[in-house]
Amino acid sequence: MEIAAIVVLLILSGIFSATETAYTSLSVIDQKMFESKRSKSAKLAWKFSKNCDLVLTTVLICNNLTNITLSALVTSMTISKWGNGYVGLATGILTIVLLTFGEITPKQIALHNGRGIALAMAIPLEVLTILLFPFIWLFRNLSKFINFLFKNSDGKKLTTESLIHLTDAAEDEGVVDQYEKGLMHRAIHFSETQAKTIMTHRTEVFCLKDTITLNEAFPKMVESGFSRVPLYHGSQENITGVLLLKDLLKAQVGHTGNIKVTKLSKTPHFVPEQMHIDDLFFQFKHQKMNMAIVLDEYGGFSGVITMEDVVEQLFGEIYDEHEAHQGELITEKCHEEGVFIVQAETPLQMLADKFEFTISDDDEESDSTVAGYLLNQTGDIPHTGEIIDTRFGLFKVLSMTKNRMDTLEYRPGNPQEEE
Repeated sequence: MEIAAIVVLLILSGIFSATETAYTSLSVIDQKMFESKRSKSAKLAWKFSKNCDLVLTTVLICNNLTNITLSALVTSMTISKWGNGYVGLATGILTIVLLTFGEITPKQIALHNGRGIALAMAIPLEVLTILLFPFIWLFRNLSKFINFLFKNSDGKKLTTESLIHLTDAAEDEGVVDQYEKGLMHRAIHFSETQAKTIMTHRTEVFCLKDTITLNEAFPKMVESGFSRVPLYHGSQENITGVLLLKDLLKAQVGHTGNIKVTKLSKTPHFVPEQMHIDDLFFQFKHQKMNMAIVLDEYGGFSGVITMEDVVEQLFGEIYDEHEAHQGELITEKCHEEGVFIVQAETPLQMLADKFEFTISDDDEESDSTVAGYLLNQTGDIPHTGEIIDTRFGLFKVLSMTKNRMDTLEYRPGNPQEEE
């Protein structure tokens, strides 16, 4: 009878140890899976996974009561059968058995089968929390008071950085390939990117005066290769409309090309530089637009942004049949390993994703291009051949157009977080 009781207590000790490890090792994804299921055990498991201190208090009370009872029972049985001289030996054997079958082995099993054990123990845990409520309330409040004295941040909080590490781990495990991992990284940062980071700057925007006729605009627009062109009145600071090539072609077919371009122009849609592209994508989609005029903080014309610019942030560069292929924004330099050619308009976040360094969400650099970041670092316009040392590595200016950087040589360093 005593042997049977010892075996039962040893099994219970193992179950409580496995339950503790199962719930503490659950990931956010496991919690979401429990939440999505309709079974009672899944709902209870989700509740306990969101309230780990309740699980720990309940399990530890039960486990300690079990182990104390087990130790007392073994001691009593040893004294009654063999005398006091064998208590030390029995205690040593019990310690080894308890560590092996009541602690280490159950916890190792729980690490690999945590989800199943959490589901199986959800209902028994619910019963135990009700039966042991007074003790659980006492120990939880005592523990909360002690934790308050040593309060620290929640290390299990899901962050953007942890999501990126999760996708990296998924690639290592073969769950996703390199392209899918890159797509996930871009999707994670999609809502953080601002319009000013990916817009076409005003110095590169092809515009037409709103005083010319359709016949005058037609050859210029065809030569430019653009299907949508902003119209301005007086100066480019004053954008008054957007002319569509489709409307222009209809006018040419209908022989009405002698009218002013303003007769066919569409009302421009203005957005601030600071608008995040996920919000812009929503506007494009629901207002059936493909181009927006970007304004700076003073209301001046800053550039244009299109639906294609936004989509390319997820899927990479998209070229049509007549668009010149400009190459990748970041390419490794031929015959020189570990050195890269970077286009100056590359978003800094893209560089961070590729070379795995971290930009703080509160950092003003997070929405900048590489060129903008370097200008902020130097405080001056660099010259061709200048080397700029940053916390992300060394940049060398390879080419410039007037006062604008075009191409850079990049040598990754050992980036460190901003202090």
